Amino acid sequence: MQMEVVEFQGIVKDGVIQIPEIYKGELDGESVKVIVMKKVRKTAAVDIIAELIEHPVEFEWPPLNREEIYDRNS
Repeated sequence: MQMEVVEFQGIVKDGVIQIPEIYKGELDGESVKVIVMKKVRKTAAVDIIAELIEHPVEFEWPPLNREEIYDRNS
């Protein structure tokens, strides 16, 4: 099955994507394949640091001593 690409930008509201008027007649009643690409929100490094300060990562193993850190035999 060959498909024609129709591209437009829109906003999803209550699970519905509004189709622009220019395409409504052309797409009405047609079977379509929908691919949604959303913008990725970048998380600032400051936000990550603030999150780690508030909720530090806890480890369940004892800290290593100097000899264990530099031991290359294991």
